[in-house]
Amino acid sequence: LAVRNKYGDTPLHITTRNSQKSLNRVKLIVEACLDLDAKLQEDREGEQHSLSLLEYQNMSGQTPLATACVSIAWFPVLTLLIEKCPKALTIKDCHGHTPAEAMWGSFQKNIIGVTSIRQFLRSNDDTLIKGGVNSMSPLLQRFWDKFCFCVLESFEYDRRRQGL
Repeated sequence: LAVRNKYGDTPLHITTRNSQKSLNRVKLIVEACLDLDAKLQEDREGEQHSLSLLEYQNMSGQTPLATACVSIAWFPVLTLLIEKCPKALTIKDCHGHTPAEAMWGSFQKNIIGVTSIRQFLRSNDDTLIKGGVNSMSPLLQRFWDKFCFCVLESFEYDRRRQGL
């Protein structure tokens, strides 16, 4: 599970990148990673095992969660990864971006993302002025739901970590 390809990706990185409509493979690997983490913890006889396999970073500094975010993975995949390793929400990549920031950057830099945002803003020019909002395209709505979820979970994780 800790084996890496030439880009530093673990099997979990690769699976999250390719998880557009299925949670089964990701769930299987996540459970195996957590089992291995627990076993490593036991082997260290009470010492804290500092790095979970869910926190491993590839050569770009991306955790499996960040990889899922930039590859537009299925929403349940993000939910599972955040549930099992909320700390990954705060781990920055080589560019200094959290997974949510990387998700935003990735979406707004690809043609489909830019087109969706532009189409939404253009269709709402008149209604925004009048105080109304038209509906988003399904693609933009899915992105927005995932982005907001990641941002809110990051905020909640930081609050819990600070004891607030």
